[in-house]
This record gives sequence, structure tokens and C-alpha cells, in this order.
Amino acid sequence: LADVRDVDFSGAHLGGVRLADANLLRAGFKGALLDAFWSNTICPDGTNSDLDDGDAKSCANNLIP
Repeated sequence: LADVRDVDFSGAHLGGVRLADANLLRAGFKGALLDAFWSNTICPDGTNSDLDDGDAKSCANNLIP
């Protein structure tokens, strides 16, 4: 489990990054390119990427503004 809580990824290019079993709680993604692979990832808002909430099982709908 990669623990990257509170990390600021703002403006980062995350294309093709594998975010599996990661803890992204409170991480910032403002302006980041999020073409990543998500699996069992704790999203910045505390939900899990595997939750089927209309964002193709990613954290795209679960980022903190």
C-alpha cells in the first residue's frame, strides 16, 4: 500500500500511472491529468476507487476541490 496522504499532485501529468492499493486521502489534484489505472485506491475524499459511482471505478468523482 503506497501511502501518499496529503501530497499535492496539482498540475502533474499522471497518464498511465498505476494507482493500485494506494492511500490518496486529502491529496490534491487540481489541474492534474488523471489518465491513470485505479484499483482499490482510497480517494482524496475517503471513498474507494472501486465504488461504482459513475466514474468508471476511479477517483475522478471523488477529488477534493
